[in-house]
Amino acid sequence: MKNTAFECMKSTSMMIAVAAVVASFCASVLSAQPSKIQTSVPVRELSAPTVATPTFSNIFSVRQIAAGQVLVNDAVRRQLIVLDNKLTAARIVLDSVTQPGVEGYGPVAAPIIAYLADSTFFLDRASLGLLVIDPNGKVIRSAAAPMPRGAFNWLTASASSVDYAGSLLLRAVTPTPTRRIGDTTATLITEESRQPDSTYILRANFDTRKMDTVARLKQVGGTRSVRTRLPDQRAGMPRLVVSPFETLDDWTTLADGTIALVRGGDYHVDFLRPSGKWESSAKLPFDWKPITDADKQRIVDSTRAYIDAVVAKALATGGPAAALDAQRDALIGSLVTLPGAIPAVPRPAEPARPGVEYPLFAYEFVPFKEMPSYFPPLRMGYTKGDADGNLWILPTTSAQSKAGELVYDVVSSKGVLTERVRVPLGRAIAGFGAGGVVYLTNREVNGLWHLERSRVLR
Repeated sequence: MKNTAFECMKSTSMMIAVAAVVASFCASVLSAQPSKIQTSVPVRELSAPTVATPTFSNIFSVRQIAAGQVLVNDAVRRQLIVLDNKLTAARIVLDSVTQPGVEGYGPVAAPIIAYLADSTFFLDRASLGLLVIDPNGKVIRSAAAPMPRGAFNWLTASASSVDYAGSLLLRAVTPTPTRRIGDTTATLITEESRQPDSTYILRANFDTRKMDTVARLKQVGGTRSVRTRLPDQRAGMPRLVVSPFETLDDWTTLADGTIALVRGGDYHVDFLRPSGKWESSAKLPFDWKPITDADKQRIVDSTRAYIDAVVAKALATGGPAAALDAQRDALIGSLVTLPGAIPAVPRPAEPARPGVEYPLFAYEFVPFKEMPSYFPPLRMGYTKGDADGNLWILPTTSAQSKAGELVYDVVSSKGVLTERVRVPLGRAIAGFGAGGVVYLTNREVNGLWHLERSRVLR
């Protein structure tokens, strides 16, 4: 087990699992007095769902392919499964267990990437290549990734896509430089590691095997790791300085290959069209609510209580090693709202080893002056393009959430907020089909995941 936070901090998943805490607090603020802006846009509901017969240990991602079939990526079982158009019969496409006629999934979770004409890429980490899955859910060939080894790993760090020409789009993983801070003449050395507050969307061309930069993206930059040491000593355990929420950008692609970048600073969308032309929407309607120091203190207190509860539960059920894993995950790991929408995959618990200590990380929150003055509009990694050319954005707050349900802003390809869609409580959107079809995930109390198919009622 890597028991240093520096290794964890190198991940782009630095935003802690406080999105739900912040969203809950913001929703309580907004729900009391909906503004005219919030109520002027129609709010749609979803039809009664069709529930898939098979259950899953995890639903990493889904994609509708030909004839209404659905690919489901179960990351815990390490299986890629295709369901028929009734969501009843299942066929294994990739499996963790070698068997005749079925390709291997690989030793760890890997994402799928929607390709052209209902074809799909699966990341084959063993060969650093891409398995090509045809529209009927069959592996037909392997393709070499059009990027060096390091960039290939970035495909697994956040959601990736393709543009209209079939070039791969991915989010760059920025390095986390370490610099000396404080009194640089002092004998005691204090070093800080933090990633830049911006990164890039890159495009990799299969024909030229070259990569270029498409756009700049605002990312988490406030969370950092601080260490102190003597000049002739190695640094010990770090102190984490955590930013519970930040103003961020998000991105996705639309059905025609347009790249959409949602800007969290003023909540508008920049579109890069297949023609190469950039277009920008007007500012989208959003209830901007100032956040006071008292609000920030309540969010910090709620977040700390959440983290401490997670650690206490893990300590009681799994011991010190489990508690350390739980704290690390709650701070900067698998409970994160991941930049780019790849959800967390539960890791097997590591048993404590005799004689090994498992000290918890010391952490604190960034000063209030580093937190935004207004509640940020975006949840990182929840922006999606549907099969009808629309852009779906999950904002941090919505006055239309009656009991904590997620409410998505639906923006047309022209950049106009046309409607909001409220999904049932406990559900999140995993994918889309044509004609307003929406695929939802639902995790039961027994830990099993269900896939549901519904439709927007218009």
